Amino acid sequence: MTHLPPAARRLSDQRSVPPSQTPLFGRQAQVAALIALINDGPSLVTITGTGGIGKTRLAVEVSRRLHHQPVFVQLADTDRADVMLTLARAIDMARASTSQAAGRIGPGAGSAVLVLDTFDRLLGADHPVEAAGIIWEAWQQAPDLVLMVTSRTRLTLRDERVMPLSVATHSGP
Repeated sequence: MTHLPPAARRLSDQRSVPPSQTPLFGRQAQVAALIALINDGPSLVTITGTGGIGKTRLAVEVSRRLHHQPVFVQLADTDRADVMLTLARAIDMARASTSQAAGRIGPGAGSAVLVLDTFDRLLGADHPVEAAGIIWEAWQQAPDLVLMVTSRTRLTLRDERVMPLSVATHSGP
């Protein structure tokens, strides 16, 4: 039996989008813009912003509204030694979700959204360029796969679309 690191074993538990405890306020325009960005073409999107600004919350909300199979991976808890295996497993799970959806709906139908949360934690890891490279390769090999990444900085990958977040402002009470 192959030894899997704890983060890779937990992927099956993280497969679905985490529950939201509160409604999303002041981000409706960003939700709509992000959905339009994803539906408009190549779907490699990085949501950027400072810590605590709401990147994860926005990604969760968009994941719920898309008609794709969600695979959510929280990278903050991933041990640096396990990064590459965890990413590979997450990508495989997303591809499997895409294949299963296509099998139920028909050829050419169905896709998955892979949310890689807190990717910036990998920037201090030993292999950040390789981790970004694995994401790029997966996206090239699975065009129906939607990759949504949250990070304090962009990945600097070709065709990456960036959605920068700032402090939400809204009128009303």
